[in-house]
This record gives sequence, structure tokens and C-alpha cells, in this order.
Amino acid sequence: AWKIRIGCVAVVMFGLFFGLHRMGLAFAEILLLDAMIVLCIVLFWRVSRPGVLMLAPYCAWVSFAAG
Repeated sequence: AWKIRIGCVAVVMFGLFFGLHRMGLAFAEILLLDAMIVLCIVLFWRVSRPGVLMLAPYCAWVSFAAG
């Protein structure tokens, strides 16, 4: 379920940025996506440390791409 949510947020961001050229809304969507990834990292820490290690580069890339 978490993959679907993060995927939907990412798709909306691409639509806002590339399709509608709404840079401000796309940036807000990127911040939401980053917050969701961090939340997943915090929640998954107790469940699967390898899973957290796989999400960390994604979080770093989203943060880098937003800047």
C-alpha cells in the first residue's frame, strides 16, 4: 500500500511540473513526497533495516532533485 501512495504522489508531481508547468505546486508536491519517504523510513526502521537502506537513496535523490 505504501508503494502505491508514494507512486501516486510522484506521478502527480510529474504531471504538475511537466504537464501543467505549475512549478510552485510541483515543489510543494515534492516536499510532500519527501515527507512521505521519511515517514516510511521511520516506520520501517523496526521492521526491515535493509528496506530502510533501500529507501535512503531514493529520499536523497528526491531531496537533491528538489533543490
